[in-house]
Amino acid sequence: MNKIILPELPVLDDFDLYLTFLRTNQQVSVTGSSAHLKQADLFRLNPEMHFQAAWVTNKSRQPQYPLLDFFYQVVIAGKLARVHHEKKGVYLKVNPEQLEKYDLMTRTERYFFLLETLWCHLNWEELTGARSLFFAESVFELLGLMALSDPGQELEVQDRSVQVQAGKPPLHLFSRKAYEVLWFLGFFDLVPDHTLTKRPESHEFPYRKIVARELSQHLVPVLLEQRPLEAWNQPFDQGTDMFDELENIFNMLQDVAGGEAEETEPEMSKPDEPFIEAFKPLFAPEDLEEDFYSQQETFKDGCYTLKVSLSGKLYRTIAIGASATLEELHLAIQHFYKFDNDHLYAFYMDGKEWSDAGIFDRRGERGPFADEVRLGELDLYEGMRFVYLFDFGDCWLFELLVQKIEPNVPVTGTATLVEEKGDAPAQYR
Repeated sequence: MNKIILPELPVLDDFDLYLTFLRTNQQVSVTGSSAHLKQADLFRLNPEMHFQAAWVTNKSRQPQYPLLDFFYQVVIAGKLARVHHEKKGVYLKVNPEQLEKYDLMTRTERYFFLLETLWCHLNWEELTGARSLFFAESVFELLGLMALSDPGQELEVQDRSVQVQAGKPPLHLFSRKAYEVLWFLGFFDLVPDHTLTKRPESHEFPYRKIVARELSQHLVPVLLEQRPLEAWNQPFDQGTDMFDELENIFNMLQDVAGGEAEETEPEMSKPDEPFIEAFKPLFAPEDLEEDFYSQQETFKDGCYTLKVSLSGKLYRTIAIGASATLEELHLAIQHFYKFDNDHLYAFYMDGKEWSDAGIFDRRGERGPFADEVRLGELDLYEGMRFVYLFDFGDCWLFELLVQKIEPNVPVTGTATLVEEKGDAPAQYR
């Protein structure tokens, strides 16, 4: 089998420019609520990119810059940079160890870092700004069609739809951000509709053509058959039925290969295998060897000092060992705030209550469960913020800030109170 060479992809140059911006500034002041890049930085970065956001002003926010928003989510998921909460503000700071890993990778490996992060580590609802994943079936059907198309073949877009086959219903194009990210990664080209005279609404699709690229013929069959998103995407909710229609795509791809579609599920590698393993036969060994996400640190030992706040004037600072579970941290917070532990609770590691990043009370029905997760397994870092929600009716919301991680400090078996400020409130007002 002839090995393929990754084509010219401007997204790699754009990403290097984005990383240069982060390296140059070392710490970038970000917004306090969402921790996104500020408007001035976004507006200044945009003209340097190949994939420039249109219809933006110096007042536009990060979600209006599809490429820069994608890059931000990539560096957070890949830990190339981290959000730090400090007294003077909130900052995005580079993580030198992870950046060094990225720098040592080949050009092809850097591309697969972007692809793997998208496919395995990003929350697609957050990425696209959608409230559900209703759009996913059309996205993957389009990918399947691109794999069947000759390079340069065009699909005309009319009223947010493309006619893929005579006599069949058109394919509706929902959530344009999903298509834009796949465009950035070289699966197809999007031709802008230059007849537009004003900013398109979020539900509109401001492109008039979708043009097939050769890369889809090579990568999409492997991606959909051996790396299905429902098995490989970590934030994915296993209860979602968004992939029921993927069988049609598998059948189309098998038709291209000259075989007959089978009724059984396609075979796939286990998610504990490196993501790039299935793609290695396509490339020369020297081009694709290292998987960025392999050999990640799994446990960080030591003493963790956490500030647990209900407000700026009401907090408890707790020292607790890395081997303690989140259940034990919950019990410590209950003890130091004199609560009764008589309701359910959850920790949200992304700092957003009710998000998909929850770790839950064993007494409830939803996992993962707090008594099975140790602090040292959570990849906490100094300056990280997350939240603890107790009592889903009254909703006591505590903010936790990682103040110190001391690897060599002996840890006692129980949590200790380091500092307190303010009287504990009555649990039942």
